Amino acid sequence: MELKISIVTCSDTRDLAQDEAGAALEELIEAQGWTVVSHVVVRDDASEIGDAIVEAAKDGPFLSKDDFRQRTKVSKTIIDLMDSLGLLGDLPESNQISIFDLV
Repeated sequence: MELKISIVTCSDTRDLAQDEAGAALEELIEAQGWTVVSHVVVRDDASEIGDAIVEAAKDGPFLSKDDFRQRTKVSKTIIDLMDSLGLLGDLPESNQISIFDLV
């Protein structure tokens, strides 16, 4: 399965050159044979984070909450909040298919 991942680092103090964690993550992703389609650092600001999510969505629809988390790098806490507000619709938890889904 080909994965395309966008790395979004939220920080008011770092830029891309100082994003050591993002760089390490990029190396780990590429070592798995996956593709990093973008790597950005945005201010810890809801509007900028939202824009980064919109940009990540340009790579295709999100397949699951796990896919959303991987491609946008939004924290689980934020994803849980978005889910509780109904913003994620009926997006499944993961991309895995259960045999019971086929029955």
